[in-house]
Amino acid sequence: MNSPSLPALLPFSGNWSEWAAFIDTCYQVFRDTLMTPPRPRFRDRMVHVDDFVGQQDEGRERIFWHLTTKDHPGGGRDPDPNRAVRVNWIRVLIENHSQFKTWRYLEVKEKAVYRWYIWAEQHDFLVILEEKKNRYQLITSFWVEEWNREKLNKKHEKRES
Repeated sequence: MNSPSLPALLPFSGNWSEWAAFIDTCYQVFRDTLMTPPRPRFRDRMVHVDDFVGQQDEGRERIFWHLTTKDHPGGGRDPDPNRAVRVNWIRVLIENHSQFKTWRYLEVKEKAVYRWYIWAEQHDFLVILEEKKNRYQLITSFWVEEWNREKLNKKHEKRES
């Protein structure tokens, strides 16, 4: 697959004292590329990005934190520069999904739902959408690390399309 050129990574110096300013930049990119019309489209349907903001979300949509942070083993979330610097890739993967490793997979947890995986495998980045009646829902995106590569390949082997 020939993937389209992806935007440059958002610049983060690695200096944690600059994280707050960097996350402000990420948030503006998130708003501009995913929340501001026209919304991204996947397979001829709109991709919904949940605008829920909880009490502990610092005034930003909860999904934004899923796109820029990762689960902390003890609960809560930790900054994840590998996700955050790629927040500007999410729309590109969604709208150019046919140029990436893309598949539908039945997830069975509390209930069965179909999720679509869009994997820029050469760039170690993944976007997950959930299939809804007339649209898709952005679930998350993340930097693919060695430990979860095998898990993703197994899901790809069991894919539905």
